[in-house]
Amino acid sequence: MLFWHVWCPNCRRPIDSRLWHICTGLGPKIAICPKCRTQVSTGRREWDDFSGARRGMYWFLTALYAFFFAALGVGVGHVLSLSAPSLGDGLPVVYGVRVFPGYAAGVLFALLVAVLQFYRLNRSRKRSAAGSSVGSAGIFNLQVNIQRKLGMLFVLALAAAGAPYVYREIAGMYAKVPKGAPAPSIQPPAAVPDEAPAVSAAADAVEKTPPVPDAAETPEAAPEEPTPADEPDVTNDDV
Repeated sequence: MLFWHVWCPNCRRPIDSRLWHICTGLGPKIAICPKCRTQVSTGRREWDDFSGARRGMYWFLTALYAFFFAALGVGVGHVLSLSAPSLGDGLPVVYGVRVFPGYAAGVLFALLVAVLQFYRLNRSRKRSAAGSSVGSAGIFNLQVNIQRKLGMLFVLALAAAGAPYVYREIAGMYAKVPKGAPAPSIQPPAAVPDEAPAVSAAADAVEKTPPVPDAAETPEAAPEEPTPADEPDVTNDDV
């Protein structure tokens, strides 16, 4: 299963959840169901009960959570830049994302995870000092069911960042004509004259025109022979 849950045995309300059994394990050993007030075992332990290896795993998972939510924060910041194009205008763009608010939101999300983990560690040490490992499982309690609550926070931040952009896009798609303005008329495209008959007539005229003989193939005219009237009259008396 994607999530492993701890349910209240009385009212079946989810008390704790872990993604793929990945969890730091820090938290109160007993959580009080906010619905029926039943005490439910969470399987968590306090910081003072952790071994050295378990404490190292806690910080490793904290860094992993911070990196993961930093990537989600960059996505939220990028969506925010789409909703407010003037926000961070003129700042450098790295891999298609503005430094602000894109990467700045990623850093903010990572810091949020780090502060939350330090806060949980401090609360655990206070419970150990008081000798009571009991906590509430309410929605605003940050000791159990942390992954789901951080996921809900990410969804809310993404929705808030993208709401103006989605609204602007929908308003542009369904923009109405102002009241009293004439409705725009759609003119049909102008007809293109058919040039095929003219081209055909020109081709027929070219075919009917007699060919002009080449000068090289034209025979030369024969020289004219002199007529008898042009010849001199030669007689014996003249000789």
